[in-house]
Amino acid sequence: MLVQLKDVSKIYEGLVPFKALDQVNLAIDSGEFVAIVGQSGSGKSTLLNLIGLLDTTSEGALSIDGVDVNSLEDNARTTLRGEKIGFIFQFHYLLPDFTVLENVLMSSLALTSQTTKDDLAEAKSLLERMGVGHHAEKLATAISGGEQQRVAIARALTRHKPIILADEPTGNLDSINSDAVFKLMREIHADRKTTFLIVTHDERIAEQCDRIIRIADGHIVEDRAVVHQATV
Repeated sequence: MLVQLKDVSKIYEGLVPFKALDQVNLAIDSGEFVAIVGQSGSGKSTLLNLIGLLDTTSEGALSIDGVDVNSLEDNARTTLRGEKIGFIFQFHYLLPDFTVLENVLMSSLALTSQTTKDDLAEAKSLLERMGVGHHAEKLATAISGGEQQRVAIARALTRHKPIILADEPTGNLDSINSDAVFKLMREIHADRKTTFLIVTHDERIAEQCDRIIRIADGHIVEDRAVVHQATV
């Protein structure tokens, strides 16, 4: 099991403690393509942050690729996150003072403080795959929003991370760019067998995934496979 949560809760302390997730049990196999849906405040982004090791559980057990995350020190958690998990966000978060290619290489730099010839070759290959290879030497601010999101996907895919967490990856794009970005994620999934967990408000996008997990008030209220009609 690539990702497993057992009785996981997340409680935010304050004058009135808030339980964002309540006794969640979830298992994600390697190679799945999953949509996580729910209203704002339902707990879906909290779930993604826990799986992405950006936050810690209050209760319960979480494992990533067989590793008990709760037993790890901060440095070990950071290393595991860098090795196993790539992130795609609604806003691309590219560094404006760096080129497209340099932005993609940032993922490798964050993990090892240096880049290799293999890292460079992979980054260039991913940019070509995303259809933005001809922009490699341009500043990130010099390309369109849809192209910037493709660069962000390339950055997330470096070093063949087995898990990609995407938080509203098409939420800031028009319908044409949204469809193009989703198609690219599907192609990567088919080629690399990468596991995708996609938080989305877009039911149309969710129905194109293979599994839908619906969250409400910190609970999983629906977990179903999506049956796709065969194309002739």
